[in-house]
Amino acid sequence: MCGRLNVVADPLAEIFVELTGEPYPGEDNRNTAPTEQVWIVGHSRDEARRATAARWWLTPYWSKTLATRYAMFNARAEGLPTSNAFGEPFRRRRCVVPVCGFYEWTRTRLGRMPYYVRPAGERPMLLAGIWDRWRDPATGTATIGFAVVTTAATPALAFLHDRQPRMLSFDEACVWTNRRTPQSDLTAMLAPALPQAVDVIPVSTHVNNARNKEPLCTEPIGDAIAVGADRNPPSGLVDRDRR
Repeated sequence: MCGRLNVVADPLAEIFVELTGEPYPGEDNRNTAPTEQVWIVGHSRDEARRATAARWWLTPYWSKTLATRYAMFNARAEGLPTSNAFGEPFRRRRCVVPVCGFYEWTRTRLGRMPYYVRPAGERPMLLAGIWDRWRDPATGTATIGFAVVTTAATPALAFLHDRQPRMLSFDEACVWTNRRTPQSDLTAMLAPALPQAVDVIPVSTHVNNARNKEPLCTEPIGDAIAVGADRNPPSGLVDRDRR
């Protein structure tokens, strides 16, 4: 599951330069909710990686309307290859979603409590995503939307939720966004993984309201839970543009 994101320009600036050669073009949004704009990174027609502003809510290109039951902000990894909505984006329109962290809610005896999951180090998270372009048949206006790929939770994060976003190492991100990556390698990358250590931090219910965007959203109200990386990136995957 992944229902809110934290994006802040300062930590993201370097990773955008590494991925695209250009600085982070967006603004801070410490409590990004579905349907809001997020900057994603994918390959363009000339095979270079580009940053694109996208709506966090993928609507398939074949949908008759923008508001549809087929539109989603998360895409379950298990169904990507065969999904009517996500199969083609998985094969042809993959992206990386650079973030500073994400929020997750877990049930407690006091109700649903929010946690902020952030990298233990200074490097931002790179989340696997897919995107599509929906065009309004009446006006011709195009809307690019994306969904975050989610997997079953790794054992180290299962205490928080039974689902998690598929986090990628930098090398995996390059492989994921490369149009020439074989389908078998992409399918292997859909397995649950935690390529970087993270801190799981209890935060206040202030974050529950998506209109709240201030730093208070990420401020701890208790001790962080340190979770170490529990798996190395899949072996044998090579970014074909870097051979």
